[in-house]
Amino acid sequence: PFVKYGCLRDNKFYDRMKDALVYKTSKGEYVTLTEYLDKAKETHENKVYYAGDEDRQANTVGLYEERGMDVVVMGTPIDISFMQFIESNVKDVHFARVDADIANALRDKDAAIDADMTGKLEEMFKWAVEDGNLKIRLEPLVNAETPAVLLLDENMRRYQEAMRMWGNGGMPEFPLERTLVLNSQHPLVKNLAGRAQDDTAKDICLQLTDLAEMAQQPLPAERMNAFITRSLRLMTELATD
Repeated sequence: PFVKYGCLRDNKFYDRMKDALVYKTSKGEYVTLTEYLDKAKETHENKVYYAGDEDRQANTVGLYEERGMDVVVMGTPIDISFMQFIESNVKDVHFARVDADIANALRDKDAAIDADMTGKLEEMFKWAVEDGNLKIRLEPLVNAETPAVLLLDENMRRYQEAMRMWGNGGMPEFPLERTLVLNSQHPLVKNLAGRAQDDTAKDICLQLTDLAEMAQQPLPAERMNAFITRSLRLMTELATD
């Protein structure tokens, strides 16, 4: 953090240090920005994927690692300012948190997307979740074991984090645009698309949404209690069947 602070305060210091700056990856390795970008040319040119909390975001980070893509760890308070500083000083380079978008390398390019399945799931989740700020998207992911991933708009999330860190000065906190990406390759998502809009379908939609969010941050107390109650109800149904 002290070296990053020095770079932010003094451009001459940054010019002397920029080639020696190293970034820790989620695998515990250290790479320079040049080394990272050279390796990323084939999969995500000029884009640096990072995790703010490598433990909490371990599931999403794992999607990148299994495709051979490095994720750097940027979890200190100064990192928001430091990433913006690097973006303004290194041409075309952009930092994106692992939950900001689905990288092309994580998609199954050979799998087709069923328009009818997409429409039915969008309608079902909007009915079940009742969140006007939540968008629903269907994607065929290479990792068939992940049913859903929650994406957060990178720029708006950075803005909110900066406001919370430095004080919003009376500025309103705009709603964060969120997108729930459903994995069309996962059997739970496929089976859900074939269900009617009943109480069980609603519970599953809510569980998937909450699980995706819990991969990023803890749920508020009220939602966590509701999540536990639904989990017990679904398990009871399974045990009864």
